[in-house]
Amino acid sequence: MLLLAAIVKPGFSQATLPATWNMDNVATPPTGWTYDLAKVAGNLTYTGNGFFNSGPQALRLDGTGEFLQVFFSGRADTVEYFIRHTGSGTDTGLIFTVEESDDASSWSSARTYNKNLPNTLTKQIARLKSSSRYVRFMFTKKITGFNVSIDDVTVKPAAASSNPEIKVYDGSSLLFNGATLRTGKNTLYPVKFRNGASAGTLRIDSVRFTGAGATYYKIGGIQASLAPSEETNGLIQVQGTPPDGSLKASMWIYSNDSFGNKVFEVKLYGIVGQYASEPSAAAGLNFLNVRAWQIKADILPAGAENVLVMVRNDSSFTLPVDGKVYPKGTYFSGSRIVFNGPAAAFNTDRIVANTNFVFKSVAYNGYDTFVNYRQSDAKTEAAKTPGAAPGSYYTGLNPSNTSFVADLKGKVRPHFQIFYSNYASTIVEDFLAYDTTDGKRVLNCTYSGYKHRYAPPLIWDTMSREHSYPSSWMGEASKDSANYSDLHVLFPVHQVGANAVRSNFPLNNLKTVTFQFLQGKLGEDSSGNISYEPRNDVKGLAARANFYICATYNRAGKPFTLPTSVPFINYLQDQKVLKRWNQQFPPDNWEIARNEYVAFKQNNRNPFIDNPNWACYIDFSNMSHVASGDCFGSGANNTVKFPTVSIGISPNPSTDFIEASLAGIEGEKQILLYDVAENLVYQSGESGFTHKLNLSSLPSGVYLLYVKGMNAHGVARVVKP
Repeated sequence: MLLLAAIVKPGFSQATLPATWNMDNVATPPTGWTYDLAKVAGNLTYTGNGFFNSGPQALRLDGTGEFLQVFFSGRADTVEYFIRHTGSGTDTGLIFTVEESDDASSWSSARTYNKNLPNTLTKQIARLKSSSRYVRFMFTKKITGFNVSIDDVTVKPAAASSNPEIKVYDGSSLLFNGATLRTGKNTLYPVKFRNGASAGTLRIDSVRFTGAGATYYKIGGIQASLAPSEETNGLIQVQGTPPDGSLKASMWIYSNDSFGNKVFEVKLYGIVGQYASEPSAAAGLNFLNVRAWQIKADILPAGAENVLVMVRNDSSFTLPVDGKVYPKGTYFSGSRIVFNGPAAAFNTDRIVANTNFVFKSVAYNGYDTFVNYRQSDAKTEAAKTPGAAPGSYYTGLNPSNTSFVADLKGKVRPHFQIFYSNYASTIVEDFLAYDTTDGKRVLNCTYSGYKHRYAPPLIWDTMSREHSYPSSWMGEASKDSANYSDLHVLFPVHQVGANAVRSNFPLNNLKTVTFQFLQGKLGEDSSGNISYEPRNDVKGLAARANFYICATYNRAGKPFTLPTSVPFINYLQDQKVLKRWNQQFPPDNWEIARNEYVAFKQNNRNPFIDNPNWACYIDFSNMSHVASGDCFGSGANNTVKFPTVSIGISPNPSTDFIEASLAGIEGEKQILLYDVAENLVYQSGESGFTHKLNLSSLPSGVYLLYVKGMNAHGVARVVKP
């Protein structure tokens, strides 16, 4: 067993900021890092999926008093880290603290966890005092069944001062201490100095230049003493005959700034000739993780300021052109730019299974129209993603066995629950969303194909989380239940154009269309029943999600069937439609990759993606075994024609009252109004042919009005501005 490290005492070696440790080798922590994991004997690390952020492991704290600590020099700003608890219930009584100290003797809490400790690996941030020199992660009070996994800890440095007296401006832009001033090809560049203090004279003692290009720079015109709020203009000058390429130096401004910024640094980056200097070496890639849903790579050190990484499915790259910038998320000659910046590890988005991805990494220096790419030896590396990898997951399962339905349920449940509120931070950010220009991302509507462009983090406004098996069909519809938040059955969709329109109507091919938003449609099937039809690409996906939820969650008193066994649901899903879609639209590489991602997070798989034909061995109307495996020889369907009539709404939109015309729907009528999240917000009965409905208490939005009588039914969209 690994010997446990001793506690660092003041006077031992310090880490420099930023101080980072990814727990990759606990036997030899980096300088300044230590831990005490001796309170409980056992493993020091977690190596399982879902417990670490960067491989191969995370640190394990499993006893009261155990801690991870870092001792550093310099002023810190924040500490970032990935953390989770490993229990399966509520962490009542557990106390875990992130603590800070000036001297390792007196400690204060920077962040305290009790019931708020996440149960999935989550990035967290704690702000630190400027005087702190120690940070430790302390298991203050452990409770049975709950350990803590922590990974990728980084203590970030603070600027020299949050509010220095000396203010340096590039035009109207305020520069921070250590900022880079890009002067381009200008040989004369104006800067402004200002005394930001409310009292006292700021004295600029001297300005000096250091670095490779220092001899070519000078500054003139500076006023040595500045009264409060007084300004002076300086002119940075390039002198002599510097060589073509990058001209870099640091300008050190010495002053009597009482905030401690005795020296204020501005890094100068000028250009001589047409472009910056070409990098001295090429950049390469080291693949860290290659999964069906993820390719994570690390850029190998290169003598360059930045690296551009392109990806495509073959090696027919066109090299970038000097003087042109290619932002991350854009396309260039059929290649997608997946990384652009200083060398670092990165994840490639839009990854699918069973696919060859070829990367071209090109080192470059410079900025704007002065970029200079090292094209002569740009490196090409390829990685092929694996396909479905169930391994031994289905060992012992045989669809011909009479116990198959029960055996299948025992395999997929229980599993690790990802809560509904964590949908965006997990599957959206890790897999579904992809980069585009201007630092934004794109999330596709599963049903319609709509592309939602947003600046992270994702806000659930335009988009929503759709249950492919509607929550109103569920035998257990609590929002805290595992079936409500199961990643296998939740898909992002456009709220107004898809979620509100589909509501909880069954899925089917349409004969006539009433509403359409891009490729998603609501209307009547061939039997005259109101149904929703998503785009072809996801019909099989939706079918297999419906099969999965029934196979996983159906139980006594909590039915999950096709059609639903929940009373009073008048629009029934025909399982034969879904079985037909399952055959017509088999799993593609994207769906396989999604299944692998969810398996990684939830520790269970969708058996109908791995084995689509298994759906033929189940009658989903009562979750019984079909020994013959005949998909269409048994099972209830919904083919009885129930006429649909048009419902007139006036006025529409409306902020208060609307009147619905129900002509053609006879007898006592059931009137239901649903919001975009499929919640029933109004219900009533009506025997006449008009119905008045008050919207004043409802929030603004789009609603679906459903009316069912003795002889017919109808649906209409209602808008409240």
